[in-house]
Amino acid sequence: MDKDYVERWNAAVQAFDDGDVETSLDRFQAMENAPACVLYNSAVILTRLERHEEAAQKLTEAVEKDPYFAIALFKRGCVHFQEKKYEEAIEDFETCARLFRFARHIDYAQNGIGGLSVRLLLSDTTFNAGVCHFMTGNQLKGMNLLLQAKSEADAKSCMIINRCLASLQESAEQFNPQLMQLPETALLFRPLRSFSVRPKDFLGSSKVIASRQGSNSPTSSQENLTKVPVSRRTSLPPFETTMQIPPPPCVPPPRRPVEQTLRRTSSSGTVAEC
Repeated sequence: MDKDYVERWNAAVQAFDDGDVETSLDRFQAMENAPACVLYNSAVILTRLERHEEAAQKLTEAVEKDPYFAIALFKRGCVHFQEKKYEEAIEDFETCARLFRFARHIDYAQNGIGGLSVRLLLSDTTFNAGVCHFMTGNQLKGMNLLLQAKSEADAKSCMIINRCLASLQESAEQFNPQLMQLPETALLFRPLRSFSVRPKDFLGSSKVIASRQGSNSPTSSQENLTKVPVSRRTSLPPFETTMQIPPPPCVPPPRRPVEQTLRRTSSSGTVAEC
């Protein structure tokens, strides 16, 4: 991801923060080969503008680029619910729940491309799927999912689920639930700090703070250091800077084996000495 792309991403986010939603949408949609998180940003703005069909299309493109993009499935399920497409919403929420893989939440602040300060909760996904089943008339499946979401939820979500269950017990016909939504405090994916376009000097400028020659002030240390010969600009004495390798030990040559007298019996039976 090059510098120009990150600058355009930052400009689109800044326009959204300033309240210029249309300009922010235009800048996001002008980004070519947009990653899934940028497509998600466009869908969020389109949802705010109540252009739900276009938002669903952007979220579909994001899921096609990243099939494991759970928050895009969650958001598309909410969009389908607003359009009263409950079957499509159920499919999105149940697919999203499978992507948690035994985890209770997905922290998108740790994402590798862009950061979003939000945690997607498994209990919220399960709750939304149960609500959609209620809207299709499958009350048994919906109740089971609501109870499952209650067992997975934290204290805040558990209070909302309890109110929903209480309203169901009073009158199931007048049940008008609301889905669990993502917090409004963090809506858009933003470039991570590792994509900062400004160069940083991590090493800084070095300076001498002490010296063996003269005073300990940095100025005098550098002046004295320039007067020292290069061969002696070390903290060790000259005779210790090189390792003295002792000569190899005097090893006598190997002794020749004692000559052995070989006897050979000739064909005539006589013994010959070699």
